[in-house]
Amino acid sequence: MLDHVLILAEGGSHASEGGVPPILVGGAMFLGLLILLGITYLFSGQNQRPAKTRTGARAHTAQESASTDARRH
Repeated sequence: MLDHVLILAEGGSHASEGGVPPILVGGAMFLGLLILLGITYLFSGQNQRPAKTRTGARAHTAQESASTDARRH
């Protein structure tokens, strides 16, 4: 299918009306593929941070007091 598009673009560029230059067709296809790649990346979940694990309130306060004690010394 890509071959057909490029052949049509080249044929159109030699027509008397001017046509579409092949570089424009290639650039538009490249941009389209980059957009599809970006959409795939956004929906793949690779760009999300891992969820923080929830700890109990007691464990959380114990960790905070230990870290503040370490900073004091």
